[in-house]
Amino acid sequence: MGVLRILFWLLIGWLVYRFIRQLVHKPTSRPAPPQPPNIEQMLRCELCGLHVPQSEAIASKGHTYCCDDHRRRAQSTT
Repeated sequence: MGVLRILFWLLIGWLVYRFIRQLVHKPTSRPAPPQPPNIEQMLRCELCGLHVPQSEAIASKGHTYCCDDHRRRAQSTT
């Protein structure tokens, strides 16, 4: 009977220890997973064929160009 009493009090002590430890060391939140990069549509330059992101493309008269120089060259030939 004495061994069971010792095991019982050891179990109670361990549970109290775990409870206090959990209160003191609150679990830190995990960092948010990295956001995927924004995916942009790639557009082809009418003059050289280079593909550029839509945000960097220059649109003129229904055509897209990779730079202002190519836009001017294409418009001068028409």
